[in-house]
Amino acid sequence: MKKKNLSDQVAEFILQCRDEELAKLSVTKIADIFEISESFLCRRFRTDKNITVGKYIFRERMFRAASLLIEKGQLTIKSLSETVGFYDYDYFIRTFKKFYGVPPSRYRDCKK
Repeated sequence: MKKKNLSDQVAEFILQCRDEELAKLSVTKIADIFEISESFLCRRFRTDKNITVGKYIFRERMFRAASLLIEKGQLTIKSLSETVGFYDYDYFIRTFKKFYGVPPSRYRDCKK
């Protein structure tokens, strides 16, 4: 069985985080967990995955937000934004709209 490289391990770690863990996750925390330097982590991940660790975390937060919008329709958008790590409600709405092309409320309505 082939051993996973560092970037695959980090990506898997990010994907397996619970929502509340993902909300607080940072490149610094990942580097600490894997006991490597931030710069080494960033270089290796970018080389192997063609995306920065920060953008990978951000992308996963956006995917989780979209998923929660559908699965937990009763959850307010403000609560949802905090669940995935966006503590500025207005910033979350702008960011979500930029990422998906529609604001979160409209995304929820379209997916019902």
